[in-house]
Amino acid sequence: MYPYYRSTPDKSKVINLMLARAYVPDQPYIGILPLDEALKKGVLFPNLDIPYAIKSKE
Repeated sequence: MYPYYRSTPDKSKVINLMLARAYVPDQPYIGILPLDEALKKGVLFPNLDIPYAIKSKE
């Protein structure tokens, strides 16, 4: 059964309220980037380096 909202007499406490659920997939450890490269890219782990796609304005 999922948690639910149950009000208390003073209305200041919330009992059994699920606020969020996180999904974090497993990622294999494949090493780290050299520190100078990691600082430029803003990420230490190479498998997390996913640059944004640049869209053309044409």
